[in-house]
Amino acid sequence: MRVAVVHSFYESGTPSGENQVVLEQCAALDSYGHDVRLFRRDTDELRHNTGYQVRAAATTITGRGARPNLNTNGWEPDIVHLHNTFPNWSTNWIEDWQDRLVVTLHNYRTLCAAATLFRNGHECDECLTKSTLAAVKHSCYRGSRSQTIPLAFATRPGGSLNRIPRTARRVVALNEHAQSVFAQEFGRDVDLIPNFVRAAQRRQDPQPAWAYVGRLDEAKGILNLIQQWPRESQLHVFGTGPQLKAAADASARSRGSVVLRGMTSHEELLRLLPSYTGMIVPSLWKEGLPTAILEGLAAGLPLVVASPVAAAESLARAGASVTYNPYDEKSLHKALLKVATSGAMMSRSAIELHALEYSDSAWLSKINSMYESVAEGPT
Repeated sequence: MRVAVVHSFYESGTPSGENQVVLEQCAALDSYGHDVRLFRRDTDELRHNTGYQVRAAATTITGRGARPNLNTNGWEPDIVHLHNTFPNWSTNWIEDWQDRLVVTLHNYRTLCAAATLFRNGHECDECLTKSTLAAVKHSCYRGSRSQTIPLAFATRPGGSLNRIPRTARRVVALNEHAQSVFAQEFGRDVDLIPNFVRAAQRRQDPQPAWAYVGRLDEAKGILNLIQQWPRESQLHVFGTGPQLKAAADASARSRGSVVLRGMTSHEELLRLLPSYTGMIVPSLWKEGLPTAILEGLAAGLPLVVASPVAAAESLARAGASVTYNPYDEKSLHKALLKVATSGAMMSRSAIELHALEYSDSAWLSKINSMYESVAEGPT
């Protein structure tokens, strides 16, 4: 089957599991035997061009701009799998391919300028229940009203981003909570197909340290985590973001128990992860299944997951994680102690869960079934 994968790549200087997911999925589809072509635009390359910010804003507002040339030298896709258009691809081409269009919604960008439905430490649905101009009022994108304006227009009903899941033949969500939100907001069926990562080899004697992997920002709960971290344990923080300085200040007060490792190549990160005692996921918003969680499962890491995370309950039911209240220091310490006594069993559960639900074979089985249905044509 000929599969066109369309993605606007985020800046490499900011942690983005989504970029890596797209590359891994392309590789998996290719290995299966599909004829895969990736149509990409990279912010790293484009952002240095004169007038880039203005063009990106105009594209986001109007939906017009660069479009993927999906018919190339007689090659025409049977499936167009779209991941992300913001901010480098237009959206005015999607209607031409709507009968073959599959869209994976990795976040809430089609509904929310911040892509999280989270603001000032709490869940936020103002743009769903009122007007998307609320995003401008609150400077929801990068703390800037001017940068939020294009997204406020794009996420309104009929906006350039909002209409993507309304137009697509099939829409994929990554977790049950997102599936429910999208189904309600877009008034349509939404499929549940989690992302995958490849298996990793768990080390027999992990080091007595924990790992955090992700962006350093408010929604991820990194400052709460550092401030609550017990001084008798080690926490290694991988990533960067707008709260880097605050995180550095907080870690300096930890007397060496928190170490900021900064940005690490994906290959090096995958090499290091299996050596940790476990992984902490302290997010304060209803994050679903970030790539870091999947990589933790694949490496056999016991997980300690904050209760707001949408997947927290299902991970705990599978025996792979312990849930804690991110606003309660005692809750975190209690969760760490539980891993200390049940870590080996949780590690086995993590590996089993990954193989069953979040492996490349599990993903290929589900996505191929969807592709076949789409290729058969509208019913």
